[in-house]
Amino acid sequence: MEHSLFKVFLLFLFSACAGNASDDKTNPSLPSFTDSSLTITKDTLKITYDTILYPFLDSSYNLALHVFNTKSYNEKESNSTITFNHTRNNKTEMLFQDSVYCMSALIEWKDFNNDNNKDVLIFYSTGARANPTYHLYLVDTTEHKLTYVKRFEDLPNPEFDSNNNIIYSSALHGVRVITSFYKINSQNQLVNLGHSIDTDFGDSVEFDRALKEVLKEQRK
Repeated sequence: MEHSLFKVFLLFLFSACAGNASDDKTNPSLPSFTDSSLTITKDTLKITYDTILYPFLDSSYNLALHVFNTKSYNEKESNSTITFNHTRNNKTEMLFQDSVYCMSALIEWKDFNNDNNKDVLIFYSTGARANPTYHLYLVDTTEHKLTYVKRFEDLPNPEFDSNNNIIYSSALHGVRVITSFYKINSQNQLVNLGHSIDTDFGDSVEFDRALKEVLKEQRK
């Protein structure tokens, strides 16, 4: 009898322990929650940007680019000033100041009027399909002048062909490209030469045909 009671006691104790153990098990079908939040890094981009260029050997002349809002993406509102200064006898004279939009403070030097002087290109904007545009200032090293070319900022991907004295503008859209032809005349004005073409990317046959037509008219 005593042995039977002892066995019953052991069975009760075992079942109680087994029950407690099953209660402690984690249900594998339940999701495991973890903290997946990321630390937000504060934007450290500078709000302003300044640089000074010296377009002539005479360093008393300088062109100052001041971007006062680098975070602006509204092309219709100016976010920069371009100031042309001349310092003489410790006095600085502002020759001109333009208010423009500048998406990025990228500056390039390229000749666009075939006078063998590198002109100043200041980045304006770009489209969704890598169509960068620029503000253009023609450099006159003889007269120490800078001339802004109006509407040049409307030309995407401008390239200058010095052999033919022609500016090519290529606007990418989808898998096609619109190529237009321009030149800068003796009054420093941008002139549309017509014969724009809309072709598949890399269509050199149609490009050569259009270029021949442009050159033919220029020789008249």
